[in-house]
Amino acid sequence: MELDPNELKAGMKWLWGAGLAAVLLSVALFCADEALTNSKRDQILGQTLNELRTAQTSIVSDTTDPRQSELPSSTK
Repeated sequence: MELDPNELKAGMKWLWGAGLAAVLLSVALFCADEALTNSKRDQILGQTLNELRTAQTSIVSDTTDPRQSELPSSTK
């Protein structure tokens, strides 16, 4: 099977171009993810969720809804 030199060059250009595009897309997505993960909004959300979890664990878990007293103890 004979390979045309022009087709071989075009194939290599396509391969390098697709590889470069994939690397650039990966870098762009990584940078966007890092920017969103370390944003001030995300830090505030993390602090708020931490406060809510802390408050939730400090609440007494007595039954407040009368309908819950009818449930078996395993589902409370």
